[in-house]
Amino acid sequence: MYTLIRSARKTNALELTRQGDLIVRAPNRMPEREIRAFVASKEAWIRAHREKLWPPPPMRPTGWARPSSSVWPRLRARICLRGPGTGPA
Repeated sequence: MYTLIRSARKTNALELTRQGDLIVRAPNRMPEREIRAFVASKEAWIRAHREKLWPPPPMRPTGWARPSSSVWPRLRARICLRGPGTGPA
């Protein structure tokens, strides 16, 4: 999906926004099918530049699971942070 902006120009242009949206600029009189063909021919370029700007999130290691909510109160009770001069060493 892309946003099409037509104007008094002679060439096509592709633009990726910071949000990852594609903007296609085309001449006023260019047929829609030619614009779609242009975008399809640039699919590899679009994908490569989106990946550069917005890399996928890192994968979690297999087998990793978040502890259940019943574990957190017990963990907090066992953790005791002490700074210098706040108690017995």
